[in-house]
Order: sequence, then structure tokens, then C-alpha cells
Amino acid sequence: LDNQISQNVFRAKGILWFMESERKHIFHLSGKRFSLDDCEWENKKSNKIVLIGKDLDHQTIKNQLDCCRFSYREEA
Repeated sequence: LDNQISQNVFRAKGILWFMESERKHIFHLSGKRFSLDDCEWENKKSNKIVLIGKDLDHQTIKNQLDCCRFSYREEA
């Protein structure tokens, strides 16, 4: 996503859960600069992201985000 995000996205914020990490990751994007900080989870693990921009192609962004997801299925 970081290489494909539209230039029409000016700012973004999010809470990210990576399967490889037990930590909560806090994402901030402003222009071309971004930061990623981490801390302990205090509630249910999840992913949330907000994008701010102009003339955004919502379906393309949704497809890009879906490609970043990992589908976990518990084996019986």
C-alpha cells in the first residue's frame, strides 16, 4: 500500500494489527511522511484506518487495503 497509495491522499491515521506482532501499531501519514509507533493492546485487536484527501477512488483504496489483509482460519 505504501508504494501504491494515491497522491490525492493528504493525511491518514490508523490502528494496525500485524499477525507477526503482539503490539498495537499506530500509523500517521502526512503528505509523503509517515510514522509507525507501537504500544500494548488494551482492547480487542482490530484494524482501523481513516484517509483524508480529494477525489479519492474508494473502490481502488478498498481493494489495496484488502490485499494487505491476512485471512486466518482456525483449523478444527
